[in-house]
Amino acid sequence: MNSSEEQFQTLIAHVEVRCNKMLQENNYVLPIGLLINLQDEVEIVIATLDISDQVQELVNHVQTGVTEKVKTGKFKASCIAYPDYENSVVVALLENAENYCATVNIPVVTEPTTKLVASDSEVLDGKCYIFPTKQDS
Repeated sequence: MNSSEEQFQTLIAHVEVRCNKMLQENNYVLPIGLLINLQDEVEIVIATLDISDQVQELVNHVQTGVTEKVKTGKFKASCIAYPDYENSVVVALLENAENYCATVNIPVVTEPTTKLVASDSEVLDGKCYIFPTKQDS
């Protein structure tokens, strides 16, 4: 899994499955962090605090956890996903060690059941938050 596109598609697929499971079990989404390690395995950093009205605090907690893991040099891509209840989307911040990044807004529908619809996602430019920024030589 060497291309950014492949990495990001894998991470979005995991976001969709994990967030849909949270919606099915709890009817809300907690912020989560996902990482792809050097062996192409997905590892999870999840906010386990059950405070759904403190989303930014939980996102910061997840970002800190993901950043600390990336500092080990054993990961090649990351995703931090969190709910944006006002816009009925889950926001996924994607980034990799090559400093490719994207923001993906995944809509949440409520009928017939509440779930994410990744096929209707909106892909936007992103920013580097997790991986050290590579400098041009």
